Amino acid sequence: YHYYTQIIMVATGPRVGLAFGLTIGAGLATCLGGLVIFSKRLIHLTSPASLSLALSASAGVMLFISFVELYTVSVEQFTLGLGIKNEEDDEVTCDHICNGNSWLLATICFMGGVALIFFLDWILHYIAPGLHHDITVDELCKLQDIIVNDKDPLESLAHKEKEKEIKQGSKEDNNNTNEGGGDIELNLSSPSSPTNENNRNTNQSTEDLIKLAEKEEQLKAEAIAFKIKLNKTGIVTCLALTIHNIPEGIATYVAAMDSAQFGGALAIGIALHNIPEGIAVAAPVYFATGSRWKGLLWTLVSAFAEPFGGIIGWLVLGDSLDHIAEAVMFGIVAGIMVAISLNELLPTARDYDRESKYVGIGTYVGMSVMAASFILFGYGDA
Repeated sequence: YHYYTQIIMVATGPRVGLAFGLTIGAGLATCLGGLVIFSKRLIHLTSPASLSLALSASAGVMLFISFVELYTVSVEQFTLGLGIKNEEDDEVTCDHICNGNSWLLATICFMGGVALIFFLDWILHYIAPGLHHDITVDELCKLQDIIVNDKDPLESLAHKEKEKEIKQGSKEDNNNTNEGGGDIELNLSSPSSPTNENNRNTNQSTEDLIKLAEKEEQLKAEAIAFKIKLNKTGIVTCLALTIHNIPEGIATYVAAMDSAQFGGALAIGIALHNIPEGIAVAAPVYFATGSRWKGLLWTLVSAFAEPFGGIIGWLVLGDSLDHIAEAVMFGIVAGIMVAISLNELLPTARDYDRESKYVGIGTYVGMSVMAASFILFGYGDA
């Protein structure tokens, strides 16, 4: 009964409400990315350069918070938990062995968070080989062309498939013409009768009609298969991101419980890279179904992963865990954020920035913004 009462108090506390609000806000940024398929104005904001800056700035924010705040708090909490508390003044004494153990355990927890992300990535690639979490540059250009020019996505994809077939057919015809040059000269020197020529033309016309019908059926079958593949890609990407965003929800909740300012900054960093993830979910579904609302619906499913991760953090962290439990949580969260930044955000930002103009700038800007906020918070506390 006492434990149940404590949970109710935690659920109605202002700090917990703020933490859940930040996790929900970070998750809804995925839907913001999905809204791109509705507006021509928004599609202009999703250029490779802007996405590269957003992802690299997000990585800068998350890396700075992870090393400067989360990892440091983990070490401090281990120090308080492993040290000897003086009952008279409530001060904790920690000798050199205690300090060494604190750094060791914090590092182990940090690497545990890194290992968790590698494990999740391994599971996702095992389930869906070749899956990528973000939309590629080619897919982004295709999406911009369809939205800006008001094209139907299915007709646009079918048109591209027909163009591909025509190009392949032209190459085959050219090869056949080059190989059959000698026969043409022979026919010119020895003309056939009009009757034979008419029969040949009739047979050739019939064969052409049969080939044309076969190509049309093949194109229809390929278009249907391509549509199913695109729809599956969007749904699988959504499910993959749902699994992958749960640790981010935990991280946002834990950071917000430690400090509202740091939790807010981390939520902004996560929201920045959730936007292109929302595009990666919505675009394939829109291409496959022609429905913008279905694409947005699947981004909403992925967005629910963030508050679900917050619920997990709420259940584990509670309102008053001991120092060791908090140290473990902060260490794991720091590792999760660093792994996401180095394994996903920066490589994807590099893919969008083919000339290497924006990744470094975006990363340093993210770090600088966080450093400036730390400085302002420090003066504010004084």
